[in-house]
Amino acid sequence: MSNGLLLRADLHTLFDFYLIAIDPASLLIRLAPQLHNSYYIQYEGMPLATPTSASAKASVETLQWHADQCDWLKSPSASSG
Repeated sequence: MSNGLLLRADLHTLFDFYLIAIDPASLLIRLAPQLHNSYYIQYEGMPLATPTSASAKASVETLQWHADQCDWLKSPSASSG
């Protein structure tokens, strides 16, 4: 089955609230600016661990849809530096 991300409960909540996204092109973790002064900054720019099985990998299309919902990701001031 594809499209699944196994996330810790707190990260899952942030993902659901569009405060964490996965860049579909690079598979790097991105954080909303409001999380940059938080514990979660350690995840900014970290590569997503991906399974070796193609059938278990997250769908790039689904990651793109989720990223498109994150207005902060489109903002010029939201660059990761």
